[in-house]
Amino acid sequence: MKTSATEGWAPTRRSFEVAGGSLAALELRPASAPSGGPALLIPGYGGSKEDFLPLMPALARRGHHVIAFDQRGQFESTDLDAGADTMSALAKDVSEVAGRLPHGPVHLVGHSFGGFVARAAVLTTLSSFQSLTLMSSGPGALPGGRGVLVRLLAECLEVGDRAGAWQIALRLADLPDAGDDGGGAAFVQHRFERTSSAALVTMANVLLEEPDRVQDLRSVAVPMLVLYGAEDDGWPVPLQVEMAERLGARQVAIAQAAHSPATEQPRSTAAALLGFWAEVEGRSESA
Repeated sequence: MKTSATEGWAPTRRSFEVAGGSLAALELRPASAPSGGPALLIPGYGGSKEDFLPLMPALARRGHHVIAFDQRGQFESTDLDAGADTMSALAKDVSEVAGRLPHGPVHLVGHSFGGFVARAAVLTTLSSFQSLTLMSSGPGALPGGRGVLVRLLAECLEVGDRAGAWQIALRLADLPDAGDDGGGAAFVQHRFERTSSAALVTMANVLLEEPDRVQDLRSVAVPMLVLYGAEDDGWPVPLQVEMAERLGARQVAIAQAAHSPATEQPRSTAAALLGFWAEVEGRSESA
């Protein structure tokens, strides 16, 4: 993450106690009373709350109370319970946190695997959410090269090969455009070492087997945005475009970004989110 993105707007650390555990979070409040709904940001596979650091100041400056948190098993949060229904457990955490934020309902953003979790939360707790953004996520199981890497990473962890898994995690980390503050290799390695191996395996299986739930999602009355990097190397761009069309959702392609637009092009990504949220709230949004 780039240091300049958070200059003068450093998030505070907090935690949310949920059934059976604690979720580590970053929080950034607007300078005065909120003028827009709160925003809840859900990271993707192998990621963490820090992936949203470049976005948070721009969102808070426009009046949004912003929360990003590590899902269970990620980085600084409690591990997943063995044998639990992974998607149901993670979606319940999202809904619990959303229900505690003041000035709701919430603008929910899920990146990649986090998009699966976000849509599951919307499908189970509709009233908590004002909008849903699927960021570089897809209709179902992750295909292509990233899917192969996720499977290899899980296989390494299943046989106890953390060193091999780390080399694969590096390839998934989208580091080329990141700076040294939170997004560099040293942080990514620290995060990987703190992240539960069992959770990474469990989440990988979900990511590689998740069914297409677009039809279910289409039936809910929540405004949706499909946002992706114009050069996304996760779910193919045409597949995300088709998903947006099936959902009747607004869609935005972020130029010069691949699978992680929040870190690769935070200014454009924040502008897209703010414009969408302003439209949902019926407010005018200047450039």
